[in-house]
Amino acid sequence: MSIKQLPAGRYWIGDPCYVLHEVWDECCEALTGELQHGGVITLKDGRTFACFSTAYGDGTYCDRSERNKLYGVDAGLIGCIRVADIDSSNGNNMLSGGHVHEITHPFEPHADEGVLTFGHVSIDTSGGDEDDSDMYEDDSDEDDEDEGDEGDEA
Repeated sequence: MSIKQLPAGRYWIGDPCYVLHEVWDECCEALTGELQHGGVITLKDGRTFACFSTAYGDGTYCDRSERNKLYGVDAGLIGCIRVADIDSSNGNNMLSGGHVHEITHPFEPHADEGVLTFGHVSIDTSGGDEDDSDMYEDDSDEDDEDEGDEGDEA
């Protein structure tokens, strides 16, 4: 897989199904073949973002920051998308499903054994961190109510 560098900027990190409704079919088509587990994707309209599969699919994952922000996942993916590239006029796109981060340097997003890294943000989806038993919470038995995290800034 070819790794591309993304520029510094304000990024929303979370499951891209929450914020890319208008191009969701195109996103799914892009995640085939060489990119079946993720990578850097460029859409037909020129928007570029990173997206990787989580190790255990849907659920709630925690980042490794001091604030331990939670990221809900409903499509088995976590992505990193420039805030300016999210269509805020589309009422179906909800920033509250993830978090906004200011990434101050160009970065190469990557996934390594379930640990997804976007600049300074690292999210362990492998469930392998013994000290953080709440790193992955399976919410498959919970109601489908949207309790969503606030889309706050880092």
